[in-house]
Amino acid sequence: MGDPFHMECLWFCFAEVIQADLDKVKDHWNSHYIRKSRHDTVPGIPEVLHYLPEYSGATDCLLRVTQAEIEEMERYIQYSEELDTYTEYFEYVMDIAG
Repeated sequence: MGDPFHMECLWFCFAEVIQADLDKVKDHWNSHYIRKSRHDTVPGIPEVLHYLPEYSGATDCLLRVTQAEIEEMERYIQYSEELDTYTEYFEYVMDIAG
């Protein structure tokens, strides 16, 4: 069950369901309040801590990335045409099966 064909088939069939659940978990996590503790945690709501770090006394360390830097990194991405073949096949099977 670990070969690429089966994994791609599972992903093709369940990607939207899995993504919807992941989005719900992300939204819940990013909007809940983290309490102050004796560990190295910063209290607050994760989304606010990330987008407005100055509200918690932190520094915004966001680094801007230029379009040229993005294009430079895209040169190193390798796409597998095999995955496209699987998708085409799965769509073909779905069309035939209705």
